[in-house]
Amino acid sequence: MGLRNLITRHTEDDLELLAVDGADPAVEDPANEDLAKLLNDLRVAHRNAGEPSFRNLAMLTNRQLSASTISRMFKATTPPKWKSLAVVLRALNVPKQDTARWHAQWAKAVNKIKPIVDPDHPPDLQTSAPAPATPCLQCGALVAEADIHTEWHRKLAHAEGLLGALAQNSKRTSQLSTAAGPLAATRHRQG
Repeated sequence: MGLRNLITRHTEDDLELLAVDGADPAVEDPANEDLAKLLNDLRVAHRNAGEPSFRNLAMLTNRQLSASTISRMFKATTPPKWKSLAVVLRALNVPKQDTARWHAQWAKAVNKIKPIVDPDHPPDLQTSAPAPATPCLQCGALVAEADIHTEWHRKLAHAEGLLGALAQNSKRTSQLSTAAGPLAATRHRQG
């Protein structure tokens, strides 16, 4: 029995075990649903490009990726690196305007498998529902972040004070110009 037969047989045994257990764990795991969608969309893009061989795809990437790396991307159990996926998408002639959608889908799959947690805040605090909004007694707006809203009122009051002072100064200047008459304005311009 050669190495090739052993690998094939081992793979067949794994498939039989999956059939006995009744499910493919990669498909049933909710964390992998986003990965499954990403890989399915990658296969659709591959088909739309005429299903080039992985070796041809490697050439289309200017050998940035090997054929075996590309093959592993299509059968991945974890999301590929974004840089590698972007290179394959370009080789498959996926329009540039679709890159943002692909990146969002890739990020969603990565975040499900490797979530980023803020070490300064326990996970239960990060997922808690926001506090209900309460009405502001000053302006009547519904406020979810009281500290931010209070600071906004402080800045607004300061700006209103500055506008009031500017208006008073403008009024005094106008009154002085009127009291001095047109002759004072002429002398002021000549001096």
